[in-house]
Amino acid sequence: MRISLSLSLRNERAWVIINLSSLIIVSILSFGYSNYSSNFVLLPPQIICLSLIPAFISGGYFALYLSNLKESSLLKRMKFVGIKRYSIIFSFIICSSIFTIIGFCLSLLWVYIMSTFQLNLRFSNLSNLLWWNWVWVILALILIQIVVFCTSVAIMDVIKYKSFRPIVPVILVTFLALFSDVLIPSFITTSSGFLTYFGYLSLTKYMSWLILMTSSFSFVDYEGGIYQVINDKDSYVFISNIYALLILSIIITSTTVFLSIWFFKWK
Repeated sequence: MRISLSLSLRNERAWVIINLSSLIIVSILSFGYSNYSSNFVLLPPQIICLSLIPAFISGGYFALYLSNLKESSLLKRMKFVGIKRYSIIFSFIICSSIFTIIGFCLSLLWVYIMSTFQLNLRFSNLSNLLWWNWVWVILALILIQIVVFCTSVAIMDVIKYKSFRPIVPVILVTFLALFSDVLIPSFITTSSGFLTYFGYLSLTKYMSWLILMTSSFSFVDYEGGIYQVINDKDSYVFISNIYALLILSIIITSTTVFLSIWFFKWK
C-alpha cells in the first residue's frame, strides 16, 4: 500500500492534469452558467456541484494510471511479495481522495476569485452553510471518486482488448458528470423529463443530489429550499428523500468497490 501511495503522490503529471483541468472546466462552466440568464444567480447548491468536478477527474485519472502500471513489472513484483488486490484498490482510493479534496478546495477558491469580477456568482452565500453541510460535501466527494475509480477499473479489467481500455475512464467520466447535475446544473436538467429519468442510470447522481438536498436545506424545509435546486414548480425532481439518496449511494459505492476487487487483473 505504501508503494502505490508513494508512486501516486509523487506523480507530478497527476497534480497538473487533475488540478489544471478541473480549474479550466470550472472556469468555463461558472462563466457560462453565471451568464445563462440575467435573472439567474448561481447559488450554493450549483456552486458546490460545479466544484465536484475534481472527484470525477481524479477517479478517472487514477483508474487509467493503475491500468498503465499493469503494463509494467511493478504490480507483478507486488503480487510476488504477497500484496493483495484489495490493498492496491484501497491505496489508490486513498490517494485519489487526497487529490479530490485538494482539487475541490482549489476549485472553490477559483470560483471565489471569479465571483469578484461581477459575475452572477453569490459566493458569499456559502457562508450560510453550517459545518455539517461540509461533512456531506466531503462524503459526496469521496463517494463519487470511489465510484468513478472502481467502475473504471472493473470495466477495464473485464474488457479483453487492451487498446480500448484507455478510453473507458474518459467515456465514463463524461457520461457520469453529464448526467449527475454537475456539468449541467440542476435548474436545467430538472426542466427536462428525459434528462431527469435518464439520470437514474448515472451512478454518481445520487451523491450529487445529496449535496443539492443538504446545501439547499430542502431535506428540512422542502418548500423553502427546493427552489434553489429546481427552476419552477413544474420541474422534475430526481429523489427528494435524503435517506433514500444516502442508502443508494452507499450501496452503489460498496458494489463498485467489490466489483473492482473481484475483476481485478494484475495485467
